[in-house]
Amino acid sequence: MKHLFYLLALILFVASCKNVTGDQEKQLFDDVMKLHDEIMPVSTKLQGLQSSLKAILEKPDSIAGGLTQDDIIQASMHAEKAYNDMMDWMRDFKIPENMNSQDKIAYLTAEKNKLVKMKEESLSALHEAEAILKTKK
Repeated sequence: MKHLFYLLALILFVASCKNVTGDQEKQLFDDVMKLHDEIMPVSTKLQGLQSSLKAILEKPDSIAGGLTQDDIIQASMHAEKAYNDMMDWMRDFKIPENMNSQDKIAYLTAEKNKLVKMKEESLSALHEAEAILKTKK
């Protein structure tokens, strides 16, 4: 009877660990998707702002407010990189089905960290482009 109790306790312990791991996986996945959903509108806006910046470059006489052509090129490239980084991330994001729970947690943690940095870069590019376009008006 004593062995049966230990066996039952061990089964319950293993089952509860799997549940915690599953909860952690789900939370990380939800965090990744939330970050994705926050960055996507910024990426879409960056694409439009990049077009506006390129339009300014096509008319060098319209550059004003102490800006240089290099400032506008840099902002345009920053916006393009932030946009492309998001598109690349979306293309590459796949959780292999045969991955164990610990590897999924490590993968999702790494992807979450990438998205946190990507969000910072996207917002930085957005503010930079908007500041230039605001100076233009």
